[in-house]
Amino acid sequence: STISEQIASDKGLSLDSGHRRLAGGSSKGTDWFCTGYHYDANADACEEYHEELLATAIFATSVSTALLGLTFVFLGTNKFTAYISFVPSAIIEAFLSCVGFK
Repeated sequence: STISEQIASDKGLSLDSGHRRLAGGSSKGTDWFCTGYHYDANADACEEYHEELLATAIFATSVSTALLGLTFVFLGTNKFTAYISFVPSAIIEAFLSCVGFK
């Protein structure tokens, strides 16, 4: 189960796991989670759900960013960046173009 499903079950909400908003499927016959009638019936639980989900996402992003930064500092201070020369330049250019650097 996902973090979203766990938080929803902790709040006593029934999350329709058979439908994903980004999956491109049809939404006929499906009530959106924490919107419309569902929100009206469970307003307090939905507010707590969204607050906890947002806090979890911000925490996970912060921790992963800090770990990546520490990894780069470790690699730079211990001269492990010299191994980048063994990676073909086409691969490095592809990675840099994905982030919009080149």
